[in-house]
Amino acid sequence: MSQIPPALPPRRSGQSQTSPIQSSTVSGSPNDDVFPYEKLSGDAFRLLKLPNRNGPRLYELKNYELYATSTPRYLALSYTWGSQESYAKLNINWKEFKLPTKNLEIALEYLIDRYPGEYLWTDAICINQGEKGKEEKASQIPRMKEIYTSTAKCVVWLGECLRGSRLDRALPQLPALLQRLQIYPLHLGFNEASFRQYGIPAPDSDLWEGLGDLLANEWFTRVWTFQESVLPETLEILCGTHVISTDDIAQLARILSAMPENGGLQFMADTVWKRLATIKACLIRINSVAAARRQRSALIPTQYTLLDLITQGTTWGVHDPCEYYKISILTSSLPSSSSD
Repeated sequence: MSQIPPALPPRRSGQSQTSPIQSSTVSGSPNDDVFPYEKLSGDAFRLLKLPNRNGPRLYELKNYELYATSTPRYLALSYTWGSQESYAKLNINWKEFKLPTKNLEIALEYLIDRYPGEYLWTDAICINQGEKGKEEKASQIPRMKEIYTSTAKCVVWLGECLRGSRLDRALPQLPALLQRLQIYPLHLGFNEASFRQYGIPAPDSDLWEGLGDLLANEWFTRVWTFQESVLPETLEILCGTHVISTDDIAQLARILSAMPENGGLQFMADTVWKRLATIKACLIRINSVAAARRQRSALIPTQYTLLDLITQGTTWGVHDPCEYYKISILTSSLPSSSSD
């Protein structure tokens, strides 16, 4: 059995930057009871085997028993669905499969390059999303706790990072920035003169603007990604070809949150200021996930009821009816937070 590599393999000289998935994008409906899913029963769930990097783009989707020793090690993907306006056609088990989300198509491109031939669990493919899949979704969604707990690694996909963008330039500088911030007196907040004294880029620099782009990413504020980032023993964050250290992003959130009120957010005074509420929510989420992972929490905190999650939809990022459906199934099995 192949081992999951710890680092992104460097691109070979002259390697094409085009998509490694040789599929076309078509308009129309996603899979709706067209793809021939094999029925799930008992402890079964599905895994998608990724193609090899340089081979034909043929995916394999098979049923496995979650706790069987013969079940291969697998990755679990955590991402946001994003645009559903067009659909890429994949070849799965020699049958046409229409991906219901553009963001997943892009994620698969990078995963094939990083984890060729590995097994992957992702909801949009491994659970029947068609009209006839309602009963399957009702049984599989509550099992996501077990699926994410049992995965060899959860890969968080934040989306593409355009080459040359301010985010692309900022991410490689994050470790060095954190080293300087560790000795910076946080009570000074974002002060240009103080920053200069400690060798930290000015608050209005591209570095801070790029980190603002990172912290405004939709993934950090979606309700369902909380348990997906807490349950797995190993977590990896990908933004395009960048691998972001979970320790680094937790440390950045901790430092910004420790500065005086809004003092750690002044770098958004110009182009990113409109996303202040989103970034504040992101910092809260990162700090919560870091604390929960230290305690190895197993579920969305039970003090949150379904009503809490819906009414806090702006903060938690509950936008898709499918997410309400997921939450309602999960929370129906949670113990009540109030005593009778």
